[in-house]
Amino acid sequence: MRLAECPAGASARMLESARVPETVSETSGPDGCCPLCGDPRDPSALLCEECLRRLTRQAVSESSPAVSVWNVLECSWQLYTQNLGLCLLASLLDLVLTIFGIALLLLGTLLLLPLLQGLPGLGEMGAVLIFGMAAGVYLSALGLGNLRFFLALARGEPVKRFPLFQLERGLWKMTGTGVCYWLLVLTGCSLLLVPGLMALVLLWPCGRLVADRNYGCVQAMEQAFRLTWPQRRPVAAIALLHLLILVLASGLPGLGHLLAVPFVAILYSVLYLQLEKGIAENAAFDRIYEELIKSGKK
Repeated sequence: MRLAECPAGASARMLESARVPETVSETSGPDGCCPLCGDPRDPSALLCEECLRRLTRQAVSESSPAVSVWNVLECSWQLYTQNLGLCLLASLLDLVLTIFGIALLLLGTLLLLPLLQGLPGLGEMGAVLIFGMAAGVYLSALGLGNLRFFLALARGEPVKRFPLFQLERGLWKMTGTGVCYWLLVLTGCSLLLVPGLMALVLLWPCGRLVADRNYGCVQAMEQAFRLTWPQRRPVAAIALLHLLILVLASGLPGLGHLLAVPFVAILYSVLYLQLEKGIAENAAFDRIYEELIKSGKK
């Protein structure tokens, strides 16, 4: 599994806490057999090749130690300062692409408005829907590239280009996941404030799961909750820190935004990598399961 390679000082603690045991074996059946079907198995096996039973006691995410907020902060700050020029350039490009793209989409919608008004049942509402859908896809393409860019920085991977706009793998999944996520947040906030805030804080990894692991909407939402709920206290602390950063950045309009946005992106990328160790085991299961299915096992 790829892990964040943090600078000296934070790296040793971060990488040590991110190590995941390859297996968490359940008590075997008689004579080392599968406890469900009785088929002989390797003691280190993750999956029974006969009945496809998952041979684990519990998910790693439920038993992993608490994430250290201080370690996440220290690693994020060192990554940010060491890549400050790259981060500021990425933030500036993202801002320019966002403004320019939304302006073009708005202009195109206004040009279509006279045509839409001539069609029965359409008009201003049709123009709003078209603009909303186009903007959603465009922002999803920007978000997909942005998340992958900062995840690469957090992992210490070389960044040879700025993948800040991607129309490739995962775009439609990112669009659907983003729509569902913000619908949950806005609906929860409009009905009762607490459910909306809980969705905002506990489901934020869903976009990174799409960008990093190409998960679908439902799978990303489910896995995001499984990652954050056992670590809800440090996750909530990072969310409060994010709010404080936004307040401080508002004191320097423009410049504060350019400085704060890349740091927050790295902060959440490092936090995601610490939570990510909870899905290593499930990823191993999925890989083995697919290999068994391809080989003809059912």
